[in-house]
Amino acid sequence: MSYVDPRAVRKERGAFFTPEPIASFIARWALREGSDRVLEPSC
Repeated sequence: MSYVDPRAVRKERGAFFTPEPIASFIARWALREGSDRVLEPSC
């Protein structure tokens, strides 16, 4: 039996996750007004 690191499997399949501190910084930078919106086309 061998252990497969789930992160390695996701990476092999092309999955990428932005670290939370970086994602928060970008969101605060991009959303400056209460009426600002984000279109997330990858969903």
